[in-house]
Amino acid sequence: MSKKTKTTRYLVYRQGANGANQGGANSVPVAIVTARSRAEACETDSVIDGGLVIYTWLKADGDIGAYANQSFYAVPESKAKSSDWDRVLESRGCVGED
Repeated sequence: MSKKTKTTRYLVYRQGANGANQGGANSVPVAIVTARSRAEACETDSVIDGGLVIYTWLKADGDIGAYANQSFYAVPESKAKSSDWDRVLESRGCVGED
């Protein structure tokens, strides 16, 4: 019998102002992902050029990226602001869903 690993839904934020993807905001909610931990929710793949990471994106949602001066952090659904949660749902065309 296999042991089931508990997963949680996380609200992922992108931190670090960059005019290319979030204007002057320092931190914005960008994705809702299901993961076993905050670290897993923020795992990324990267484009590396000459040893420098120039762009990364969430493994759980490849549509969400970040530039070199940005990073991701996650908040469990139980502690997330409902307005931030709704903002992500609305941006994805999921109004009224969760």
